[in-house]
Amino acid sequence: MVNFTDIPAVSVEGLEFETSMHTYYREKFLSIVDGKPKYPDFHPMVGGTDELLPE
Repeated sequence: MVNFTDIPAVSVEGLEFETSMHTYYREKFLSIVDGKPKYPDFHPMVGGTDELLPE
């Protein structure tokens, strides 16, 4: 089992953050077209599926 802690990037002063993927994209509120992979759950490396969702 993998334990995650979600920390909003904007709350870390001085942090330069760039998204590498989107998780739980099926439940999105806003469509984002940025060329990054969109998973319906997590990346397969941490227990998610190999399924990718369209932008």
